[in-house]
Amino acid sequence: QREVSETHVEVRQLGGSVIVTDLRSTNGSIVQLPGNAARKLRQGESVVVSAGTLVDIGDETLFGFCLGGVWSKRAGR
Repeated sequence: QREVSETHVEVRQLGGSVIVTDLRSTNGSIVQLPGNAARKLRQGESVVVSAGTLVDIGDETLFGFCLGGVWSKRAGR
């Protein structure tokens, strides 16, 4: 089980794009863009995300992007 860092990822909007950046987290962030396999971001790596993208930041904590915004889920809660 991966733990979540105190400052794990940054999500920001730049123009019409949404960018997720791993903030040099200890255990990394896993991103799955629609139609692609999940992959672990390198420390400090950024990726442009789109609707349907899932981000796993560890400790069974997920968030995703939809046309209306962002949703999140923590297992068991």
